Amino acid sequence: MPVIQRQGGNKMSSIFWILAFGPFLSAAALETYAWTGVKLSNFNSIVKVTGRVTPQEGALNIESARVQGRILGILAREGDRVKPGDPLLLVNSAECQSLTEEKRVAEKRQIPDLLEGVNNREKQLGLRIRDNRCEIVSSFAGSVTKRGVESGATFNVGDALMTVLDTKRMSVELDLAERDLGAVRTGQRVQFHLASEPNKAYASVVKAVVPAIDAASRTVRVRLQPVTLSNHANLDGMIFGEIETGSGDPVFAIPSQALVFSQNTRFVVKGPESKPVVVEVDVLGEANNTASVRPKQKGGLKDGDLVATNNAIFLFRKVNESSGPSEAKAQP
Repeated sequence: MPVIQRQGGNKMSSIFWILAFGPFLSAAALETYAWTGVKLSNFNSIVKVTGRVTPQEGALNIESARVQGRILGILAREGDRVKPGDPLLLVNSAECQSLTEEKRVAEKRQIPDLLEGVNNREKQLGLRIRDNRCEIVSSFAGSVTKRGVESGATFNVGDALMTVLDTKRMSVELDLAERDLGAVRTGQRVQFHLASEPNKAYASVVKAVVPAIDAASRTVRVRLQPVTLSNHANLDGMIFGEIETGSGDPVFAIPSQALVFSQNTRFVVKGPESKPVVVEVDVLGEANNTASVRPKQKGGLKDGDLVATNNAIFLFRKVNESSGPSEAKAQP
């Protein structure tokens, strides 16, 4: 594979190909190197992304009808928080009428076994009989996100009545462009908001970067640490986020001509000249012939280190050729 070096100056770049031009360069030229000190950079880039809210397993629950009947009233609406046993709907059904009568008789005649049977039947059917009213109650804790019935409507066994979402068990996944993959790491801070709540900001950190690249969109998925969303979170809406790629490990400023490219990877050669080391880096940005880089390996660079600029490409090749076949070719 060819190895190339970025050359700066007067906003122009030239590429030197070792395989093409190496034989024509003098030995003196190959062994003349310039060195520049590495400086800490205040680079703090932000990668803008979009994504979606994904319920974790068991977070999204549908309250389904266990009896037939008619809706007499809506007791819980979208955005309301509920817990198990809270009333959702006021209904009327043959089962409700039967349970109401049995409960009245059991209480009037003080028949404990009958009353216990009525109470157990209520729990099985997700109902609660009180004051001659029959209510369908919630089996889950969370926020009501969707209602499938209106007052006056009839329903059958199995019909979806309401959807209850546990907002404490949500995952946020962001789509990261392939070109930004090298800049994003676990632990970086993220700010995002939902399309349905443009004025409410949430904060999290990158939990994982899924390395598989989607062939169509050329993106990878970034998963965030779970956050508690508001009661009005809309699962169908998009998420707009910003990943602070400048946070975490230090970023360094180096001359652009210090960068060496090999096999789609970027490197710098760190001094001293008597014992040079090849360091793999991520390039976060470039401006005015200066590149902002982060070493792949923590501690690979530090403030004040020297990196080769003039003829760095040849020193890079020399270091790699001097390594044994079983040795690492570069410091990752």
